[in-house]
Amino acid sequence: MLTDNRENIRSLAQQKLICARNGNRGSSEVRIFQLPKIDLKAKDYFALINWQRAGRFEPPLLLNVPFKEIVAMVKVRKTEELSKYPCHTQAVERCIRLVSEASESVYGEEKRHGFILNRMQSISFIKHYNQ
Repeated sequence: MLTDNRENIRSLAQQKLICARNGNRGSSEVRIFQLPKIDLKAKDYFALINWQRAGRFEPPLLLNVPFKEIVAMVKVRKTEELSKYPCHTQAVERCIRLVSEASESVYGEEKRHGFILNRMQSISFIKHYNQ
């Protein structure tokens, strides 16, 4: 929402960020992800969920961005700084591949978890040679 072309949507994103920052600062509690109910009749992407019911948490990418810069992003649509950060790393890519392999090989959460742990352990036993 913060990168939307429409300023009113960027302002809405700013309001959501303010609520998230004020409500969750200093909390070290581990959150349990709860999939929000999606309104398939929504006319725009920001209306897909009920914002009153959904938990408001600040995106990790914006945790260290000062509020003044967020305000500047809203006014000028200056989001070039955000595009410098990848949304995931090579390690995440490796895990995605591993989870996909596990899902193709076994059925059930426990078996998939065991498959992944065994695969990671077997990879750690492989000797690495510096060439």
